[in-house]
Amino acid sequence: MATRWMKWNEGTHIFEYSTDGVTFNPLPLDASILSQGTIDPARLPAGLPTGGGNNVFTGVNTFSGAAPTLRFNETDAPTDVKNWELVADAQLLKIRSNNDAWSAPVDLFTLTRIGTIVVNQAAAGSNNFICAAAGSIGLSVRSTNPGAGSYAQLLLGNDASVFASVFQMFSSGYTGSPEPDFAGGLSVKAGQVGGISIVAQHASGGIRFYTGGVNTKRLEITAAGNAVFSGAISEYGRAVAQGVWTTVPFAAGDYTASSGTWTVEAADVSTFRYMVIGKTLFYNIRLLATTTSAGMGTQIKIKMPGGFSSTFFGMGIVHYNMNGTYETGLVTAQGADIILFRLNFNNNFVSSLTNTFDVRVQGFVEIA
Repeated sequence: MATRWMKWNEGTHIFEYSTDGVTFNPLPLDASILSQGTIDPARLPAGLPTGGGNNVFTGVNTFSGAAPTLRFNETDAPTDVKNWELVADAQLLKIRSNNDAWSAPVDLFTLTRIGTIVVNQAAAGSNNFICAAAGSIGLSVRSTNPGAGSYAQLLLGNDASVFASVFQMFSSGYTGSPEPDFAGGLSVKAGQVGGISIVAQHASGGIRFYTGGVNTKRLEITAAGNAVFSGAISEYGRAVAQGVWTTVPFAAGDYTASSGTWTVEAADVSTFRYMVIGKTLFYNIRLLATTTSAGMGTQIKIKMPGGFSSTFFGMGIVHYNMNGTYETGLVTAQGADIILFRLNFNNNFVSSLTNTFDVRVQGFVEIA
């Protein structure tokens, strides 16, 4: 067996050995024999993480297991609010809070493998998206495949997963279901009986609607409850706005008598206009003294304008000029006709008036 020499090196604090007694080399040691003391981190290989200080991980690092977990302990936080976890479990990625014993996990944020996000409010209140500093915050919900068949939607549901409110934005040219009328625009729907509420909570706050441009205010509902429109208001699906006077196109058949004939030509109609507000129709009629009558009875009739019809019997006043004789009469509206009488209902109109019968009438009537 070869002879070996060993000595302690006071400078390097390690053992050295020699096979000739002259040249000494460090004695190789197996780390498994270390059972006491500590190792200076500076002596560890570069990049090897330690239990203290700051560690830098480079490359791809893998946490593997049935439920791999990354835990965080916020040491200066109060009791039972120190611990957090990032967990991959049951094909879900979760961010959890936990108590100091790691025994009461609460899944606050869950991400599924198909991209569904579940946010859980652990305490009473609402989930909030907060901009901590001055600036803006946005929640982007969009389709990444734009086209004629594309739309994005934000669904707001209750605890039974019933989507009671729906915001839908449709691509320009959208032709599919469910809302083709809103192509290129925004549709807001309430799927439950509660409807849609828009609230300006502050005592002096109002609600404003802008269309046709960023600074074009079309409607304002003031804090006092007044509605201020920049344009006209249409009711009951009518093409003409309320309170706007409309001229009635001439039709000879609109003018009739209870007996005999009453002939009205287009040139005889000086004015025939009407307007509608709600369920009330106002009319203004002036027929020049150029209409002709022959054997007329107790009534002459003018068709109700706009295709409307009256719902209740109404009364009014009409003024006649019959061949230079001026007379006041009565007017009523029944069904689809405005009916004109002489002051005495039983009196017939003067017969055989040739271009000498003038009629002027104004009134209003309740319509269907």
